[in-house]
Amino acid sequence: MTSEDGPPPQAATVRAEIRPQTPILPLAGSGPPAAPATTLLADTFGPENSPRERPWRPGSGSLRTTFAVGNPYSPSSDTAHRVPKLVVHGAKLKCSEGASPGSLSVTGSGPTDNDHATATVEDYKPMSNIGAFGMCRSTSNPQVSAATSAAQGVLTPQPCTPVVSAAWSPGASVITIDEHKALSSDSTCSCSWNGTIEITDAASEVDIE
Repeated sequence: MTSEDGPPPQAATVRAEIRPQTPILPLAGSGPPAAPATTLLADTFGPENSPRERPWRPGSGSLRTTFAVGNPYSPSSDTAHRVPKLVVHGAKLKCSEGASPGSLSVTGSGPTDNDHATATVEDYKPMSNIGAFGMCRSTSNPQVSAATSAAQGVLTPQPCTPVVSAAWSPGASVITIDEHKALSSDSTCSCSWNGTIEITDAASEVDIE
């Protein structure tokens, strides 16, 4: 190349950027922040990503798009920590195959919280401890299966009679009553008709750490 040809053409460059915004962190003693903690800015390409104030043109380079990252301190976060409660007589129960809520009856003579007997993992006996859940809709239940077959395949729920043969699990790891684990609100048990029974209201405000 001779000097008359002029300088060589400059190579085209494309810029890509990912830039974190300054996180909004909580001050000491002020609790969690209300706004998202981080915003990321990233370059993308194409007319579908073009902001109105900056129309995209072929060869015009990159466009900046904002992505918001959720606040990890938000109470709705999946990582929010929930401390299990101590379960007592009168707690509210739910079965995945039942149509109505049930309740827990504690028949033992253990310690009480606000005059309500404290439950243990052994309080799982059907009808004695765990009440019925209205109508059962599980086709694993022979009565539901028979009624559904008679209705030519249309699901026909039948009155619930829980069939529970194993204790609640996991129970409280730090509290025992008469050598049995106290019942914690994060415990579940299973009905033989494929229902999972859980505790929706422990009827107690005592935390189990």
